[in-house]
Amino acid sequence: MTAAVQVVLAEARKGLRVNWYYKFNMVMQLVTLTAIFLFLVFFLGHGSMDRGQLTSALLGYVVWFYAVNLVSWVGIDLVSEAQTGTLEQMCMSVCPPELLLVGRAVAALVTTTGLVAVLDLVLLVSFHVSVPVSGGGLLMFALTLTGLFGFGLVIGGAMLVFKHVGALANLMINMIIFTNGTLLSVDQFPRWLTTIANSLPSTQGVTMLRASVLDGRSLGALWSDGGLPGLLLNTGIYLGVGVLVFEVGIRRARVRGSLGQY
Repeated sequence: MTAAVQVVLAEARKGLRVNWYYKFNMVMQLVTLTAIFLFLVFFLGHGSMDRGQLTSALLGYVVWFYAVNLVSWVGIDLVSEAQTGTLEQMCMSVCPPELLLVGRAVAALVTTTGLVAVLDLVLLVSFHVSVPVSGGGLLMFALTLTGLFGFGLVIGGAMLVFKHVGALANLMINMIIFTNGTLLSVDQFPRWLTTIANSLPSTQGVTMLRASVLDGRSLGALWSDGGLPGLLLNTGIYLGVGVLVFEVGIRRARVRGSLGQY
């Protein structure tokens, strides 16, 4: 257990140092993050900034931004490993590759949290709106991120086999922002689209987040109406499928001898 923690921390530290080295990219990412959110709310509000709509939309948007970074760091970033010739060394490590990806996920979470904190500060100063925090909300958020990590493993496993999966990752990331309730409440979707949306990562998490931090519903109430069990099931399925797909991808790449190829 101690060795596993050390591996995760070492990988996370490496990722944070790389991010700090490319500070300009982080600054531009923050500017883009803020601008896109404000434009979205402006257009959704038909030219006005409604504080109530800002808070609700912010929860979904923040979850989507975490999804983008987790998928990029855990899945798509393996492409750069292949391009630089280090992917094969990574998979030959005595540590399970999934453990190394957990370290990358930690670095992604720390970096993304820092950017979100600055976004929250900008919105607090400009519009007196901030991300609400509660114990139940943090639990929902953690479950949602776990499911997103599993989804990142699915993309990573696909990358090991097919190499170019950027189009697939971008498709899923764009589907998430349109279906997780950021732009339009899931309750307003047609029934068939609601079913699809709830099967995707983060949609149920955003719904539970809003119910917990905005509506003040307790964990007992969320459990009794089936929302929390549904989120747990969604998270468990994505995490389990992610680990399975990633393992299958590694084994197939090893059999084909394509780990060191791009």
